[in-house]
Amino acid sequence: MQWVIVAYGLVIGGFLLVGGRMSDLLGRRRIFLAGLSLFTTASLVAGLAQHGGVLITARGLQGLGGALTAPAALSLVAATFHEGRERNRAFGIFAAVGGAAGTVGVVASGLIRLHIGLVCRGRRADGRVRVDREAFTRPAGAAA
Repeated sequence: MQWVIVAYGLVIGGFLLVGGRMSDLLGRRRIFLAGLSLFTTASLVAGLAQHGGVLITARGLQGLGGALTAPAALSLVAATFHEGRERNRAFGIFAAVGGAAGTVGVVASGLIRLHIGLVCRGRRADGRVRVDREAFTRPAGAAA
């Protein structure tokens, strides 16, 4: 399932410049809201995915939503605040919130996984992912 991680990075990296150009041509707010909607919908699909292909596709769509949202958000900040101290402060807050969100997201997902205890254990005969909910309650080294 390496592609679950790779799909997001590949698509966001490939479409980041396209998202910036679309933001310039079609409007910052419109592209920001479109990207946010796409990212949110793809997140819902990824959360409900029963097959690996659906999950990988949803992660790619999350990357596309992020590629639309990131440059539009940055240009909205640049256009909203006047040049100088005010804009510099806004960019600093934007960067701090982005960094904190990334950190909180990783920690929160780890805590959710720890407390819910979902661990992928291969596939069932029908192709769906087999989940082991008790993986974190067994002692280290115990058989699954």
